[in-house]
Amino acid sequence: MHDSYIAEIPTDRLHEGAQIIAEGMEAAPLALGLKSPRLTTDINADAPWCWNKDGHHDSLERLIADPAYHI
Repeated sequence: MHDSYIAEIPTDRLHEGAQIIAEGMEAAPLALGLKSPRLTTDINADAPWCWNKDGHHDSLERLIADPAYHI
């Protein structure tokens, strides 16, 4: 399963805001009464201009150049 959340956070509070969002996303299944394994989140707080969680802003270009490239 994949879920995303995009937030506008002041740059000087980016890591703090990312932590708050991660905690909320990880706690959501329990809050809904679901008994599932603990969820983990991947947050890209180091390259906020890029929506790719790993900060690889050129993934599409790399895939086009080399179809064997694994994103």
